[in-house]
Amino acid sequence: MGQGGRKTDRGAGAYAARKYAARNGYPPRNGREFDRERRAARKKRRRRRLMKGLAAWAVCLALVALIAFGVTRFVGYLGTSKQRSLRAQGIEAVQTGSYQEAIDLLDQALEASGNGKSALTVDILRWRAEAEYQLQDYEAASHTYQLLMEQDPDCLEYWYMAAICDSALGNADQALNWYHYVQEAEQDGRKKAAGREKALAAVGAACAKAGKYEEALGLYQDAIGDGLDNEELYNQMGLCQMAGESYEDAADSFDQGKIKAQESGNQELLRELSYNQAVCSEYLGRYQEALEQFQAYEQQYGSDEEIEHEIEFLESRVE
Repeated sequence: MGQGGRKTDRGAGAYAARKYAARNGYPPRNGREFDRERRAARKKRRRRRLMKGLAAWAVCLALVALIAFGVTRFVGYLGTSKQRSLRAQGIEAVQTGSYQEAIDLLDQALEASGNGKSALTVDILRWRAEAEYQLQDYEAASHTYQLLMEQDPDCLEYWYMAAICDSALGNADQALNWYHYVQEAEQDGRKKAAGREKALAAVGAACAKAGKYEEALGLYQDAIGDGLDNEELYNQMGLCQMAGESYEDAADSFDQGKIKAQESGNQELLRELSYNQAVCSEYLGRYQEALEQFQAYEQQYGSDEEIEHEIEFLESRVE
């Protein structure tokens, strides 16, 4: 009776569920269908929890990245700030003539730099090269100018300065290479660099000292062809011509140099040109002319033992 009653109850419950489902517009479901729905609901809840966890993790990662970026920027700012401060102190030391102190400060500024190719780093190298050059540490200056060539290859002035430094070191061939590089670059359409006259005088003198008279004369002639016909250039050319025993050409160069020096008011070089012209006349055997030139020199600039000896010698030749 009890067993049959329980069956009858379950049957009545199922019948009631079917009637309720029919009244409410959805089909009747059995126990398996309810299990599937529960499993699907659990999966949805797990998926939502997973998505929330991933979103939270992404937010954490973004915050960590943002903090790291901020720290990096802050450290970079501190480094740049220190670099700029050391640079400013180094420039001040250069301007006051404290060149070794300037080099030490600028080296520290370079060490504080995290970017070897920044505009600030290039500027620091420029000031260091200037300090080394003024200190007459030409080997160090040449090295720094070569670093600048790599950092800022568009600025041809560095090649001229390297040529000047190597000229002072007696490296005539290397100085010629630096100088010629600029000339070739400018012929290819590159912007003309400042400092040619200074580099020309230095490289030409180095070539003459090394006995490379033809190379030096070639430089001077090219420069004159480009319109650089100043008194210093003519003086250097005349000295090279005299060294090569081309005294007629040397006399013409000194004469042109004197004209330029008188026009510019360069009394110091005018004095040197007047002396060189008199010596050249003597080498040419024009003793009367040379005597008059030395006497004019003595009257204009005063006498010394060498001038007196020259005048005495020439007077003996004229008589």
